[in-house]
Amino acid sequence: MVYKIVKVLGLGFAALAFWAVASAAQAATLTLTPSSQNLTIGNTVTVSIMLDTQGQAIDGVDIKYLNYNPYFLQVQDPGNQITAGSLMPNTLVNAVDTVNGKISFSQITNPGSHYTGSGVLATVTFKALVAGTANLTFDHAQGAASSDVASNGIDILSSVGSAAFSINYPAVTSGGTPPTGGGAGGGTGSGNGSGSGNPSPLTGGGGLRLINSNGTFYFIVNGVRHGITNPGMLYTYGFTFAMGQTASANDLGLPSGSLLTPNDGGLVKSPQDATVYLISNQQRYAFTSAAVYLALGFKWASVLLVTNPELQALPRAADLNNGSAGHLAGLDINRNGTVYWVGPDNQLHGYPSLAVFNSWHLPNDFTRVVPANAADNSLPVGSLVSQRVLQ
Repeated sequence: MVYKIVKVLGLGFAALAFWAVASAAQAATLTLTPSSQNLTIGNTVTVSIMLDTQGQAIDGVDIKYLNYNPYFLQVQDPGNQITAGSLMPNTLVNAVDTVNGKISFSQITNPGSHYTGSGVLATVTFKALVAGTANLTFDHAQGAASSDVASNGIDILSSVGSAAFSINYPAVTSGGTPPTGGGAGGGTGSGNGSGSGNPSPLTGGGGLRLINSNGTFYFIVNGVRHGITNPGMLYTYGFTFAMGQTASANDLGLPSGSLLTPNDGGLVKSPQDATVYLISNQQRYAFTSAAVYLALGFKWASVLLVTNPELQALPRAADLNNGSAGHLAGLDINRNGTVYWVGPDNQLHGYPSLAVFNSWHLPNDFTRVVPANAADNSLPVGSLVSQRVLQ
């Protein structure tokens, strides 16, 4: 089913009304440029929405919707809008739903005039937030509320393009790697232990193992299976789904525990709660303002989107309202070029090597290491962090 457009004059611009009419030949296209690109976390990419009428005279374009995943990408244009092009003089709709990742945009000609040709309908700038593949797609289906290009009352949109961006972790720089020797005091240790020198609450004699059962993933911790709801939850533990091992019959026979909650040191929020929380000692600490968050050295790109039930399962602790306070247990800090983990014993535990650091984190990912402040510098240095051993 296609649509007829009626232009209603008023206040110097046109409004659109639609009703079903007979189908007609289709020609116009909507595509995205670039359609692919390799990005690093924190990079931005400007994507052009390209219109080609293929020789047809059109009255307007309606994008409903251009879809993106807000877990991977963040729209950078101000005011929850994208940048309109100048192919047609009247922009009627320009809105970004940042929660659901949907962009709406409509542009039409003046009454009695038409547009023929090709060019940039609009541009949108995205920031890469986390590693993975970020896809952009148009909704386009005849007979449904979706994208269309109108020509003399007929939808002539014949095809739409898409885009896929590969988001990678930043390369290690000379200033980012923890130097050999880390902190002072104690040996490097072995195994995974459960003492204060190991940055995860889920560590014990049984170690950790990520398994894949026909696309369903579980963390096995000390003989108990924990379900995983999304990549954000997994990233806080330094894992990706690609690290999953094929589940065995013995794995699936293990008792089932609670769903996995965010790891200590994670910066998280949920789609239902715009508050950003820091997870420490398996409690959630709410930032009272952006000023406090930034004063403590955190980056917005470090915030991971997790599901609300697992976030709410953690008890809420005192709010974070002091940008000069010491960093809480579970965080990694950079003190004079050495990376330390802040332990629950209120001591600093140095990473003795890059290999040890990587055993607890996504490989070479120093994006969540924050600068030490004066309060951190007053903490004593404890034992070194030991290697995390996986099952």
